[in-house]
Amino acid sequence: MPNRSTQLRKRGLPLLIVFAFTLSLIVSTVATAPANAAPRPGGVINTWSPPASRSIYNVPKGIGMPSAQVTIYMDELIRAFGATPKGETIYLSTFLTSYKPVIRSLIAAHKRGVNVQFITWNKDYRENKKSVDSLKKVLGDKIKAPSFLKICKKSCLSNSGTQHAKLVLISRFINDKGKTKQYAIFVASGNISTENVVNSWNHAQLIVGRKKLYNGFKSYFDLMKLDRTRKNIKPVTDGAYTAYFYPVSTQFNPFFSALEHTSCKAKKGHGLNGRTVVRVIMYLWRKNTSYDIVKRLTELEKQGCDVGVIVSQYPTDAKIVKALVRGHVAVYNARAKGRFVHAKMGFISGTVNGKSVEMVVTGSLNFTRSSMVDCTDIALRMYGKTWVTQASSFFDDIASHSRKV
Repeated sequence: MPNRSTQLRKRGLPLLIVFAFTLSLIVSTVATAPANAAPRPGGVINTWSPPASRSIYNVPKGIGMPSAQVTIYMDELIRAFGATPKGETIYLSTFLTSYKPVIRSLIAAHKRGVNVQFITWNKDYRENKKSVDSLKKVLGDKIKAPSFLKICKKSCLSNSGTQHAKLVLISRFINDKGKTKQYAIFVASGNISTENVVNSWNHAQLIVGRKKLYNGFKSYFDLMKLDRTRKNIKPVTDGAYTAYFYPVSTQFNPFFSALEHTSCKAKKGHGLNGRTVVRVIMYLWRKNTSYDIVKRLTELEKQGCDVGVIVSQYPTDAKIVKALVRGHVAVYNARAKGRFVHAKMGFISGTVNGKSVEMVVTGSLNFTRSSMVDCTDIALRMYGKTWVTQASSFFDDIASHSRKV
């Protein structure tokens, strides 16, 4: 549940930051195996014992945490890859590829006998040819082979848009007790890129052991590698999680769907001081689709909800920002000194459809028509107070390093 620091910040009073502590707890569980570690049974170079679900937050270098800790998502990936045994498969989709430690760990996993299937697109190849070629040389490019690197022409699933999904799947891994565990999923806003690691705020959700959800993502990945038009893939719900897959024929956003049914009186234990809390952290927001979202956010603020928004003022459309400010929504610009917010997240603590809800929608989906229709993108909706509390601390931390518009 959002804490009082959010309310104090909106009144212009000093902000209490609890986010560094939250991150330190996450980081304390992450350790990257030495590059020269001797293989263990199953060919792994380290073990990995993640919880059933974990929110992983990346912060720009020098913001709130020592620089050695900014790469916690990438460190988690490297640890997971090192714990993947011979004969198992790592599936990875990204928009950009340049972060060398992850590239090296994938190559090392392949050399140990792990299957590595990697999907990207033409823009990544043009901008990061050396990095992509280093993977292609090792993995090959035959999509029927156990390992490959696939470069899609555009979005992999349509003849327009971009290949924008940030997804990692691991079929099996070895935990600290030497036992084999299945079905690791990472859904992220950040790319496998140095810029996203060093300069941006990002979020990744790790989910382990959810077979139905894993198989849904695996089917999506298998369609992407064919590089053929395929739209309207059915969402998959598994417990508190629902995955939405793009492209689609008709514009859709699960967060906006929730906003349409949000009301502003919150019961005890939800929201803040009896008010429903709505927050948005968004990298790219354009007027060609999103004025409905702006209108709804300003309506909710007027109706008594506590609404706050963080954007990267570039590339977000200036008219979006102006409309939010006119509607008395608290707006923060998180682009400054080379750093920027790259997360794509919205969360609600309060009342939706007449019921008390703690909900986060995250993933790779920007607030643009292209993202909500044409691109290969993922939106992950999840229910749980833990996720909202952590997301609220993330919002407060970014706001404390941003300029109020």
